Amino acid sequence: AFDAELIAVVLAEFMRAVFSSLRRRARHVFGIVKPRCGAVTFVQRFGDAINLNIHFHSVVLDGVYEDRGDERIVESSVVV
Repeated sequence: AFDAELIAVVLAEFMRAVFSSLRRRARHVFGIVKPRCGAVTFVQRFGDAINLNIHFHSVVLDGVYEDRGDERIVESSVVV
């Protein structure tokens, strides 16, 4: 519970898996070459009864942004 580095590694692996799925579907469904993902996560360390219960609250974009390299970013939905 007090190992911030371990929590960061677990969160990074979780986000890597989610972003990988979004990017894979964006490439396959829409042919997007450089899909970009985004998320915001809050780490909660305690449950309702002030018990130790580490978990993440994440808000993840339901889709990707396309980086075309010309300073334009286009939103593309990947809902499948």
